[in-house]
Amino acid sequence: TPYRVDFIAPHTTPGQRATVVSPSKQYGIYLQDDWAATDKLMVNIGVRWDYEDTPAYTNFVTSQAFVDALYANDAENPGQPWANRLLPSGINVADYISTGNNRKNFKDAWAPRFGFSYDIFGDEAAIVHGGAARSYDRNLFEQ
Repeated sequence: TPYRVDFIAPHTTPGQRATVVSPSKQYGIYLQDDWAATDKLMVNIGVRWDYEDTPAYTNFVTSQAFVDALYANDAENPGQPWANRLLPSGINVADYISTGNNRKNFKDAWAPRFGFSYDIFGDEAAIVHGGAARSYDRNLFEQ
């Protein structure tokens, strides 16, 4: 669901509030199961899928002034745009310029999970636990 944060702090106008509102929406689903492989070994497997709809990302338009500056003549390399300085490092600035309709929300945030517990002696006196998972971070702010 979209979220809203109100900052109640001293302001110059009585009753004034600083507010941050985000139309972003976050969805997630998680499935897991435990399996007793033996009397001593318990296996836990699962998978999580997350999706985030972030209009500020998908609808963002790079300002024309910024694009013009990137492609302006490089004084140290006449006849070449400044953006070409980044090409040797593998960065093509065109990949980072947004038109407002060329970005899509990431839909492949599949995160498998695996865990286990092993009862060494079978009497719950010494148990080894372990696990591994893939995870994704999300953008919490609009810009």
